[in-house]
Amino acid sequence: MRLLIRIGLIFLAVACVGIFLFGFIRLLFEFGVAPLRYVVQDVAIAAVGLLGVIACYQRSRKLKETIAAEVAAEVFTGTRFEANARRRMSALVVLIGLIPLFAIYIAMIAHPFNIFLFAIATLILLPIILVFLTIEAQFRPGMATLVMDGFGLDHALFGPIRWDQIRGIHLRQMQMRNTTQNTLHLSVLKPGRYLEQGRWWQTMFLSKKRTEAAIGDIVFNLNVLDRRPELVHKAAVELRSRANPPMVANWYPGMPEELIASQRETQASFQRLDQIGSDLGAGRLSPEQADAEMTRVMEDINRQTAARLPHIHESVAKARRMGYVSIALTIAMVLFLVLSVVLRLRS
Repeated sequence: MRLLIRIGLIFLAVACVGIFLFGFIRLLFEFGVAPLRYVVQDVAIAAVGLLGVIACYQRSRKLKETIAAEVAAEVFTGTRFEANARRRMSALVVLIGLIPLFAIYIAMIAHPFNIFLFAIATLILLPIILVFLTIEAQFRPGMATLVMDGFGLDHALFGPIRWDQIRGIHLRQMQMRNTTQNTLHLSVLKPGRYLEQGRWWQTMFLSKKRTEAAIGDIVFNLNVLDRRPELVHKAAVELRSRANPPMVANWYPGMPEELIASQRETQASFQRLDQIGSDLGAGRLSPEQADAEMTRVMEDINRQTAARLPHIHESVAKARRMGYVSIALTIAMVLFLVLSVVLRLRS
C-alpha cells in the first residue's frame, strides 16, 4: 500500500510541476500585455502548482519518517530467521543493462563492423551477466537464501558459518541518488573456507593472501533479499549476542587490530563494572572498596577511549579519501567512454 502511495505522490508531484510551469510560462508571455485578470489567473495557476509540489514533498517526507520510525522500533526476538532472494531483482538488473546495450546496438547499425563499439558492448554485457548469475546462484531449492539460528548463519553463496567464527557484524548503507545500497559485513576467522564455496566466477578473482588470511571480511548484498536490511542486521546481531565468545563491539570493516584489542579491553572493563555492582549488592564488597574499584576501572576506560581516538580519526579520514577517489574515478571513466563514443561516431 505504501509503495502505491509513494508512486501516486510522484505522479502527483510531476503533474503539479507541469501546472506550475504552464502558469509560469503563460505569465511570462502575458505580463504587461494581456489584461490584468489573465495575469491574475496565471499567477493563481502557478501558485496552485507550486503549493501542490510543496504538499507532495511534505507528505513524502512524513511518510519516509514514519517508515524510518517503524524500522527503528522493529526488534527481533525469535530463534530463527530466514530471507529469500527476490527474482525481480535479476530481471531489474537485466533491464537496466539492456538500456546502454540497446543504445550501442543502434549505433552499431549506423556503423557496422565497428570493433570499438563491439568491445564496449562486451565490456557492458559481461558484468551484467556476472551480476545476474550471482543473484540466480542465491536461489536454493527447498531452502532460503539466508538462514540464521542459534548455531550460526547459512548463506547460499558461502555456506554455514558458526557464530563463534564471527568476530563482528556491520550494516553498511550507501545512499545513492535514488536508492540505498545495503550490505552486511562479517569479520570471520579463516574466511577462505567460505569464500572458496562461491561459484567459479567469484573464486577465480580471489587472491591467495585473502583465502589464506587468518581473519577477513565476508560481504552479503541485502538488496536482493525479501526482508528489510535493518531487520536482517538486528537478527544477526541478536543471535550472535547469544553465543560465545562475545563479538567486537562497534566493529566496522577495516577496523585496525589495535583498535579491536582496545575495544575488547573496554568490554572487559564494563563487565568488571557489572561484577562490582553485583558484588556490592551481595555484600562481598564494602561501599569503600566498590568505590575505589569503580574509580580504577573508569580510569582504565578513559585511557582506552583516549587510545582509540587517533585510530578512529584516521579511519574516518581514510574513508573520506577513498570516497573522493571513487567519485573521481567514476566521473573520469564516464567522461572517457562518452568522449570516445562521440569521437568514433564523428569519424
